[in-house]
Amino acid sequence: MHNKIIIQTTYGNFEIGQPFIDLINSPAMQRLKKISMGGITNFVKGSDYKDYFRYEHSINVLALLIKYGADKEEQIAGLLGYFISRHAK
Repeated sequence: MHNKIIIQTTYGNFEIGQPFIDLINSPAMQRLKKISMGGITNFVKGSDYKDYFRYEHSINVLALLIKYGADKEEQIAGLLGYFISRHAK
């Protein structure tokens, strides 16, 4: 297993290590690749429509938290935000 990987995001490339590699490769995170953020727009697609998935959103949230110096705990919370908000009731 690699100690570090580079993730490519809307906000640039970022180097990440553990526990982020394991979290991103987990089955739960991988399922997010199939869940669209588009809602109703999935049914009203124009020619320039680009679907955006929860996985991409989670990775981009992590990228912004890294970029702006959030600590590791905040980065993990940002990456897993979808799961935390869906199951914290």
